[in-house]
Amino acid sequence: KHLLEYDDVMNKQREAIYGWRRQLLERADQRERILEMVRGIVGSFIELRCPPKTHPGTWDLANLETDINSQFGVRVKAAELAQMSRAEMESAIYERLEQKYQEKEELVGAEVMRDMERLIMLHVIDTQWKDNLLSMDHLKEGIGLRGYGQKDPLVEYKKESFVLFNDMMDRIEDETVRYLYFLQTDQGERPNLPF
Repeated sequence: KHLLEYDDVMNKQREAIYGWRRQLLERADQRERILEMVRGIVGSFIELRCPPKTHPGTWDLANLETDINSQFGVRVKAAELAQMSRAEMESAIYERLEQKYQEKEELVGAEVMRDMERLIMLHVIDTQWKDNLLSMDHLKEGIGLRGYGQKDPLVEYKKESFVLFNDMMDRIEDETVRYLYFLQTDQGERPNLPF
């Protein structure tokens, strides 16, 4: 019975990943999803570097500038950001990133960009899913020891596998966006994939 409950956790994750892969293989447009990922990443950077309910003078704008540059290859100036509220900052950075993505799309064409999005997402999902399966196997091997600590191993397995899955989803988003923004493109040519 417990083996089935452990497998049920794994099955739910598998269904989520395979559903996403199926959408990609059926050529579903992912542009909006990618821009949502961009917005989420920008929001998490601002949350980290400019925490709410802190004085704007304590915000770490230099590292925010570095975060944006290393994730997207787009330079923002800390001096310009210093004049803005958190919401204005997030909006301005997102608009700049959306514009950069649009420019890249105009360079290669919308159809080629949709193909690149799908190929990159499939590659990143597959790589991260394999790593997650390995992590889940390691988790399952050691989960029985939680019983010695007066904790229900199944409950702990569900909690820890949920954390592993969410971390994997974050890595998928981060890597996909980074690949797409750093993709080298030439006018009208199909970009070379970095993998």
